[in-house]
Amino acid sequence: NMLPIFNPAIVYERLYEENLLLVVPKGHRYYRPDQGSKITEFPLDKQNLSGEKFILTKQGYGSLRRLTDEIFYHYSIKPSILLETTNLENAYRLANSGVGLTFIPEVLLKNNLPSQSNYYTIGKPPVKYSVVVAYKKGEALSAPALAFLNMAKENYKAIYD
Repeated sequence: NMLPIFNPAIVYERLYEENLLLVVPKGHRYYRPDQGSKITEFPLDKQNLSGEKFILTKQGYGSLRRLTDEIFYHYSIKPSILLETTNLENAYRLANSGVGLTFIPEVLLKNNLPSQSNYYTIGKPPVKYSVVVAYKKGEALSAPALAFLNMAKENYKAIYD
């Protein structure tokens, strides 16, 4: 739904889009054992997340933090930010171990060992995390850059279509 940033002087080529997921670890009051790791929509009012402990990426660290801040703002959620990190996988591992909640792009589930956490989408339609290649408008791409862009589009199309 949202690009990582927007600048009219830049051309954005979307490689893929995926769900942004809320990770709720086993033992948390919102954990549902019957759900397992199946991805579903968060079943409660989003404002119930106010006051919950969150592990987030640092401010200014890519589009993920901007998206999580947008979710907090849109749903009037006042999180208790326990920890900020530059490493998304660390945030994910800490959440899985019960330290707090976090948001991750869905691709992290494909690249990590299964956990016993619950995974929830937020919003209707769900908030999406976009991965793009960006370059300056009006400038021709070099042959290697164009080859990379086309290869990346084909590879991600094969994975996400």
